[in-house]
Amino acid sequence: MKKLYAAVKDSDAYKGLPRKVSNWVLKTLKKNWTAYFKARREWEKNHEKFTGKPQIPKYKDLALGRYILTYELGAISRKKEVRALGLVKLSGLSLEIQTQQARYDMVRIIPKHSHYVVEVVYTQPEAQADVNPDWIAGVEIGLNNLAAITSNKPGFVPLLVNGRPLKSINQFYNKRKAHLQSEPTSSEK
Repeated sequence: MKKLYAAVKDSDAYKGLPRKVSNWVLKTLKKNWTAYFKARREWEKNHEKFTGKPQIPKYKDLALGRYILTYELGAISRKKEVRALGLVKLSGLSLEIQTQQARYDMVRIIPKHSHYVVEVVYTQPEAQADVNPDWIAGVEIGLNNLAAITSNKPGFVPLLVNGRPLKSINQFYNKRKAHLQSEPTSSEK
């Protein structure tokens, strides 16, 4: 990690973000490459565990490529007046995000094709659901009957979900796709 940091610390891309955010990008990059090398070693030992040879992590397009940005608490405004309004203010950005959470762990900005998704990540304490451990439910998944559901709970009515309409939609989709793929393209005409 130190070598990676030393290699990029003076670059404009690294300096363009708050340091903690840039460091998260480096941590994620290191994790991706470490996972690749581990998968590659495992693949060389036993090909049957994999559907194909592990691929190296993909590089982002220089002009269009964007990467997930993770703002941990140190890169988020802690001003009481900002939090009192239910806002999350990210360091280095003029972006304020409305949230109903008073406490949160981090904020992630995830790039999509035409927009960005902002996730406010928070910890919610586990709560035990009010259940009777003597009741059991069973679900069997199938094709003609998409699901058969039953339970030993008193008053539960068994349910059978018809899978034929879904099969029909899928069959029509496959037929239409095959038809469109069989048509010559404009360059082939």
